[in-house]
Amino acid sequence: MPRVFCPAILALVLVAPFAAGREITVKLTATEIDKVPYVVPLIAPAAYCAAAGDALGMVAVGHKVDKQARLSLFRLNAKGKPAGAPLVVKLPKPAILAARDTYPLSLAFHPTLPLLYVWQEVEGLKGDPVPPDEPAWKDFDHLLIYSLEKAPELLVALCRGPLFHTGNVAGSLGLDVGNGLLYIPNLRFAKRTARGRCCRMVPPLRRRPAGRW
Repeated sequence: MPRVFCPAILALVLVAPFAAGREITVKLTATEIDKVPYVVPLIAPAAYCAAAGDALGMVAVGHKVDKQARLSLFRLNAKGKPAGAPLVVKLPKPAILAARDTYPLSLAFHPTLPLLYVWQEVEGLKGDPVPPDEPAWKDFDHLLIYSLEKAPELLVALCRGPLFHTGNVAGSLGLDVGNGLLYIPNLRFAKRTARGRCCRMVPPLRRRPAGRW
């Protein structure tokens, strides 16, 4: 098996850091990845995205296996290293889309509650306009909210329909916990737009009545 190398910083020399136009010199060397103490490999084939949840001591990796979007949930020990095998969760996929790729684009943990927000995508049809009965619009939910308080539990699935682009390769979730907002990507504003990042508010996420999100 070939060795994997990564650059490790050996020395960082700042020459007159506060003077405009002066050089900053960084010296690097190739180092075997298994000798870097702060690098921990996590195995998740065809990974698309990842997120760390400090409050839960967990790392989530979104990936695709055999056309199916999945999550690998890694518990971390006190040293921040994986503790045991990951828990694998298949993201919901309508049967009518069985032959089409689905894949996660973005993951975000709530900073204090045991919640994971997932934005998933489905292989889209080429051409515009897309037929109104297209199942990637009609039957596919882009936003999934999971409770990780115990075993992963899907609390709610949202964001389906022609308001959202399909077949995207980029898109990010964002949390504004102070204002109780979740920002979501890839909205459509006209038949032929291809916006890479647009945001929309969904219901407040600050409160958790009766032990729920």
